[in-house]
Amino acid sequence: GAPRPGKVKVVKDGVISEREVTLGLESRNQVQVIAGLAEGEEVVLPRPKSGDGADKGRGKGDKGGGSGGKPKLPMY
Repeated sequence: GAPRPGKVKVVKDGVISEREVTLGLESRNQVQVIAGLAEGEEVVLPRPKSGDGADKGRGKGDKGGGSGGKPKLPMY
């Protein structure tokens, strides 16, 4: 689909803040962040609804959206 605006919660120095990002492709359990995150930034995700214990609702971007990389973040 076409890029669209979105928001994520980012952890920096133990403080959680909301940030606007640009979202790209989406599947059933992943969404692509194409701009707004840098490599290594830690994001907070909602808790899984099914109780499957998926990483306690936290994940890290793997390639940095700020410089053209496309980190994929689990989405529950």
